[in-house]
Amino acid sequence: MENKGEQISIEKGVKQGDPLSPKLFIAVLECVFRNLDGSKNDICVLGHHLSHLRFADDIIMFAKSAKELEQMMQSLAYESKKCGLQINANKTKVMTNSTQRPVKVFGQQIDYIQEYVYLGKQVSFNKNSIKEEVNRRINSTWKKYWLHGDILKGDYHLKLKKIVMDT
Repeated sequence: MENKGEQISIEKGVKQGDPLSPKLFIAVLECVFRNLDGSKNDICVLGHHLSHLRFADDIIMFAKSAKELEQMMQSLAYESKKCGLQINANKTKVMTNSTQRPVKVFGQQIDYIQEYVYLGKQVSFNKNSIKEEVNRRINSTWKKYWLHGDILKGDYHLKLKKIVMDT
């Protein structure tokens, strides 16, 4: 039989880089989202109703209007604050395929952007976005190549060059 022990006072959290840190963060964020009612603000994508996408601390929220988005973000900020988390307004951005209307969270204006990179893929409403994405990836690949150019072009064993290239 399980017994409750004495209450433990927590004075410090886990350090950044600790393997437990992302798991704790994801668990707390899951709790935050369970307390949100996103069902009334979702959009239908291929028969699935979505209000947001999450990957670790990268969150995308979907809304039909700036007003709905602002309400969703305010709710997220409020629920997050209860758990000791806060939204970084400097890193938070809004993108729309419609008219840009002001969106504020806790009184802070959120900036609009035309494109962003989410999980390694550039997202944009621009009709040339596929061409831009291909060029972005080509440029990124060349930057990585030249970052290790001294190894790849140097007098190193071919096996080492292959490992660097594969990485």
